[in-house]
Amino acid sequence: MEKQACDWNQRLADEIDRAPAGHPGRVVRTLSEWLPPSAVVCLDVGDHVLWFNRFFQGRGQEVLVSGHWRGMGFSLGAAIAAQLALPDSPVMSIVGDGGFSMLMGEFASAVALELPIIILLMNNESYAMEANAMAAAGLASFGVRLTDVRYDQVAEASGGVGLRTTPAELPAVLREINRTTKPVLIDLKVDPIPLPTAKL
Repeated sequence: MEKQACDWNQRLADEIDRAPAGHPGRVVRTLSEWLPPSAVVCLDVGDHVLWFNRFFQGRGQEVLVSGHWRGMGFSLGAAIAAQLALPDSPVMSIVGDGGFSMLMGEFASAVALELPIIILLMNNESYAMEANAMAAAGLASFGVRLTDVRYDQVAEASGGVGLRTTPAELPAVLREINRTTKPVLIDLKVDPIPLPTAKL
């Protein structure tokens, strides 16, 4: 069992070493290092959850997920509730661009409530989980491409903080927003990479 764990950790390290700059796994590894143990992480539904499960190395953080109903748009409402319940804890919502387009009105609620939630929007301009499932089944891609909306500007127009960045720049952005008291939306451009399926 111990050898399997070592092999798995080495496999993940190799994946990150070979990964392109826009790989979602790089984002998750950055969050593993940055989020304190007292943080609450609210996961939406979509491709980013698979990458979170694969690469996040928890240190005691609470993770909220829509595990039964799997409803897109879950994470920001959950983050608002978590921040109200735990005002001294850092709260992050991780969501895809498809999910955020269904819940962006809740960002205005977070602004009105003056909650310092961080929304990390992993923007791959697609419903990537569905697109990858279609490709794996040999189907033509249909209805899964999304428009490149400037969600950072939506956040600014709502009275919060909006930033657009890349995985390489994310550590610096996280340091920059550390003392922000408004809701922050980080519109993070990532690649729509299929999750590896080969067994160890």
